[in-house]
Amino acid sequence: MDNESKITRRRALLAGGATTVFGGGIAYLASRSESSSPTYVPESSQSSDGTTGLGIELAGRPVAGDADAPVDIYYWTDYLCPFCKKFETETLPDIGENYLDTGEVRLVTLLYPNIGEYSMPAAVWSRCVWSQVADSNPAAFWRWHEAAFDEQAESGKDWADEETFRGVTERTDGVAVSEVESCRQNRGEDIRA
Repeated sequence: MDNESKITRRRALLAGGATTVFGGGIAYLASRSESSSPTYVPESSQSSDGTTGLGIELAGRPVAGDADAPVDIYYWTDYLCPFCKKFETETLPDIGENYLDTGEVRLVTLLYPNIGEYSMPAAVWSRCVWSQVADSNPAAFWRWHEAAFDEQAESGKDWADEETFRGVTERTDGVAVSEVESCRQNRGEDIRA
C-alpha cells in the first residue's frame, strides 16, 4: 500500500469516526430534549445509487435530507425494536428539523432486523414500500414507516404479523398493497435487509 492510499484510508476512517460520534451525539442530545413535533416526514428524500463515504451501498435504501450534505448519519433500525420506536418519536423529529431539513446532514436508513421472528419480514415490507414510492412519492414511505412504528406494542415483539403490516400498507396514502405484495413475492429474497 503506497503512502498516498494510507493517508486516504486514514482520512476515510477519521471521517467515519467523526460521523459516528457527531450522529451519536446529536441522537443522544435530541433524545434528552422534548421533541417539538410528534412526527416527522423529511422535506427531501431520494432514491440514491452508489455508496456513502464509508462504502455503504445506497441503492434501494431510504435516504432523507440533501444528497450532497457534508455529514451522513447511518440509522440502523428494526420495526420490532422499542428503542427504535422511541428514537422515531422523540429524536428523529428534532434531528430532521434541525439538521436534515437544513441540508447539514443526510440520513441513510439501514434495516437491522434482529429483534424477533418477524423482524426480517417487516424489513422486506419496508424495502418493498420504498421501492414502490422512492421515485414518485418518497413521503409516502415515511408515513408508512411512522405508521409501522405506531403499531408497535409495549413489548416490542408480539404485535408484528402479516395482518398488521398489510393494514399499515392499506391505510398509507400513496402505497398500493398489490404492488408491495408483488414485490414481496417476486423479489423478497433479493431485497432482504
